[in-house]
Amino acid sequence: MAVSVRLPDILRTYALRFNSPFVGISELTDYLRKYAQRNIAEKPDVASFIDISETRLLTELEALESEGKVELIDDKRKGKVVFVPFYFLDKVTRQYEMIREKPELPFPLASAIPQNFSKRFLRYIRINTDFTELQPEPENDTFLYQLMFPDDTPPLIFPGNFSTDQMLDLAIAKLRFFFQKDELRDFIQKKLITANPGKEYSIRKFILTIQAHSSEAMYTLKKSGDVYLYWSYLCSVVKQEFSKKTEKMSDEITILQAIFIIEYLNNYYRNKTQQSLQRETALKNLDLALQKPPYYFNKAAIVNFKDSRGVPLLGQYSQSDLEEYIQEKTGSDGDANLPDLLSFKTPDGERYYIMLDKTVPLIISLVNDNRKKLRDVCLKKWYQQLIRFEQSDAMHTDSAFNQLLKTLCAEYVPILYALLGAPFIPMLSADKRITEHQAAEIRRIFSRDRLLSYTDLFMMNRQELLTDAKILLPFWYTIPIISSIIAFFMRPKKTRRSARMGNSKAESLPQQPGTTNKKISPREIASELQAEFIPANKSLQDCIIEQLDLWNTIIDPAIRKQNTDDVNSFIRDQVKIAHRTQSFTKLTSDRIRNLADAIVSTPGLAKVKNKGALRLYTEYYILWLVLHSVYTG
Repeated sequence: MAVSVRLPDILRTYALRFNSPFVGISELTDYLRKYAQRNIAEKPDVASFIDISETRLLTELEALESEGKVELIDDKRKGKVVFVPFYFLDKVTRQYEMIREKPELPFPLASAIPQNFSKRFLRYIRINTDFTELQPEPENDTFLYQLMFPDDTPPLIFPGNFSTDQMLDLAIAKLRFFFQKDELRDFIQKKLITANPGKEYSIRKFILTIQAHSSEAMYTLKKSGDVYLYWSYLCSVVKQEFSKKTEKMSDEITILQAIFIIEYLNNYYRNKTQQSLQRETALKNLDLALQKPPYYFNKAAIVNFKDSRGVPLLGQYSQSDLEEYIQEKTGSDGDANLPDLLSFKTPDGERYYIMLDKTVPLIISLVNDNRKKLRDVCLKKWYQQLIRFEQSDAMHTDSAFNQLLKTLCAEYVPILYALLGAPFIPMLSADKRITEHQAAEIRRIFSRDRLLSYTDLFMMNRQELLTDAKILLPFWYTIPIISSIIAFFMRPKKTRRSARMGNSKAESLPQQPGTTNKKISPREIASELQAEFIPANKSLQDCIIEQLDLWNTIIDPAIRKQNTDDVNSFIRDQVKIAHRTQSFTKLTSDRIRNLADAIVSTPGLAKVKNKGALRLYTEYYILWLVLHSVYTG
């Protein structure tokens, strides 16, 4: 591979020496052998050229061709010929070196490209699209750019390793040379002053800056501001003066080319500056948005942030800008301080972000706002258990009660649960950016780096909560004899049901004529009718509680209980009357529904808004009364 590294330099030397970009393989082979013999003492790495064959040379040239440094051409007279682009590229490079010394020299034009110059080493770009995006590298010296202009201005060429800044510097240098003609400079200056009244001083300073320092002039162009307007108007005036000529002199073409370069780069840097300002403003708005309720946000919410005008922030900054912002804000500064933006995960794996100074207030707010919610959930849960004569460890031990509250917090307030379990919470009190009041709250919640019990956190008393749940029970649950009887009949229900299912075939057989039927009690009839009213996955008690919560929406426990007792008492009275009128030994599903409709339609229950829930509740309650009372016949 050492041969390939050296070969491009030798090809360049050979082409310049023989004044031709086309090199024959046989001639090049002879040259390489002689070159190696002459230089082997000073350059030992050329030893491989001493006995190089045309075949091996061709292999090396093919490798260079694949790298885009040469091109192999089939010639009718000479056979294989090597096209060496450096021959013309070097000439163009030397022209630009001369332009740096003498700005009055014109840019090399595309018309100067030889007809036999391979298009492989020529790249076409337009000044209004591709020119500003050039990212040249030092090794990009194997091709030329042909710069196209939007009108009939002749295109120019420049080396592939040139940057836009280099071309801008040369363009400003040509404009500075143009301003050496006093009449032209004064003409342009007068035009600028006329178009910008009251800014004579700044315009004169602007013109002097162009005349004095090319680098300073380029700096003013890049920083935009008011100077952008001067540059824009200057380019417009010069274009108007020279574009209207049908035949242009060489220096006029050159100044138009320079003006086009300046104008488009001026617009480019102005837009870039505006985008940068827009980005900075949008990121500041992102900061403000993160400090607004609800204070915690996932990625989806952050992506959809909008400014005060309702315009999405994403678009004013890029997705990569957002990712960089989050990475920077959530990163540690190395001083053991917490980052400005904290992140945590909820039990479902969703990641959220919250500003450091909003964390403690959010925790306190979530605890206060959800204390009643968790109490009501726990109260309802225990009520449903007690009405089924069920008990739980949480009703009897503080540790189990605390675990219950923890579980409910994870289910109903996942943000609070995740925050309380986040590793950064215990460290908040030591952070200097946290107020003393917030630090005291954290120290209270995390006593000796350990989280308070959920019982203490939510300030709940197990005994009081259990008492409140019992208060909500129907009155007969408070009478030991009656409650024990009800519990007795409720407990073996599964056993009786399974026994019935075990004998289902026998019991379902139709009665034969002549056989005697055993008298069926109302309780047995009601038991059979349950299937028409109760869903398969629920119990009668579940249905009663569910509909009770729908029609009796009173919050106050005492008033709620009184209201429930009044309705239940009214239903019981109506059921007794119905039983006396017609025995329940002939009870049917239609009779239950008709009786429920009649009860719900009475004026005494007119104040209940949810009639549908009350009707279902009445049907279920009638079934319950028949199942657990002494209606015999």
